[in-house]
Amino acid sequence: MAALDGIQDSCYGEMGGVGYATTFSQGKNPPGAVAPGVLQEEWYVMHLDEWPVELQTTWKEFEASVIEYGRMLLHQMPATMKAQVTTLEEIEAVTRQMTQTLAQTLAQEWTHETVQALEPTPPPTCPTCAIAMRQVDVRALTKLGIFGIYHWPRAYYVCPAGHGGLAPTDVILGLGPERFTAALARRVGGALPNPVAG
Repeated sequence: MAALDGIQDSCYGEMGGVGYATTFSQGKNPPGAVAPGVLQEEWYVMHLDEWPVELQTTWKEFEASVIEYGRMLLHQMPATMKAQVTTLEEIEAVTRQMTQTLAQTLAQEWTHETVQALEPTPPPTCPTCAIAMRQVDVRALTKLGIFGIYHWPRAYYVCPAGHGGLAPTDVILGLGPERFTAALARRVGGALPNPVAG
């Protein structure tokens, strides 16, 4: 996993946390945001201008609160820590680490919250025989994504007729058997090994 950590870290630097955030908030790719060698089409863009007007307003208000929270975090940083960071390069490095940690937490918690909301009731039917499947347990899933390593539990079901099992929320979330997310795979291409998630 150490090798994958290195890939994930270089991938985040390639994206640029600020560039990605700007893309998300403006609904388009800002000039120069995509690093050389990264295809423009690979960026997943939230086209906020296509959202209903009331949601666009809600997002802008939420974004403003995020910015204010960032300022609050800076004010709460101990002076002894700030004293160790003096150059712009150091400030950018520390800021990148902080935003990556925050992004990893948000991605994992948001996914966990989504999985809990999506857990099917009644149980899913077997894709082979159409019999109602039976939940056998809750299994943890680990994925390596563009912001780090994510962990979350989800319900796992099996077919009573012996046609195997599945976790329905994996399908809804667009997850494959690999240990890494599709977004990370697009960023680094062939640099990733192809292990299957256990």
